Parts: sequence; C-alpha cells; structure tokens
Amino acid sequence: MGVPTFVVTHSVPDGWPREDSSITFVDDLDSAVAQAKAAAGDKIVGVATPDLARQLLNAQQLDEINVNLMAAWRCSPTSPPPRSGCTAPRSSRAPV
Repeated sequence: MGVPTFVVTHSVPDGWPREDSSITFVDDLDSAVAQAKAAAGDKIVGVATPDLARQLLNAQQLDEINVNLMAAWRCSPTSPPPRSGCTAPRSSRAPV
C-alpha cells in the first residue's frame, strides 16, 4: 500500500507481524487511532470500513466525513462486451 496501515482485528493472522510490511494489526480501536495519528503526523488519517467509522463516530473521534458515491452499471458477468442486458444506474438523493 505504501503507507502505514493499521488493521483493527480480534486476532492477528498467522505469519504477522512482517518486517517488510507497512501493515500493523491492532486489537483495540484506541490504540489503532493513536498509532495512525502518530504515523500520519500532520497528514490525514483515513478510515476504510463503515463499522470502524460508526465506532469512531460514537466515540467522537472523527473530525470530518467525506463520502464519495459513484453510479455503477449492473451487468451480467457472462455477457460478452459490449455488455448486453445492462441496467443503467439510478440516481437518487438522500437528505443530509
């Protein structure tokens, strides 16, 4: 990945930690946040999963939320290109 990555988990996979990896497995959220902030310095710390984001929101540890939405075409993976039977993305709005 090229950047320090802290994975919050209940169990560290076999073969970890690895000296040649930027991935660190951490078993508690507070420690993961502290390590990520220390590694980031004055840069941004990103959160990659909805469950961790919810936990951090509940703990009032998020400063900002950035949500990127992208429309996607739904197609049969077995259709030959150009994909026939595709369904166009639907646009919708949600209250903020």
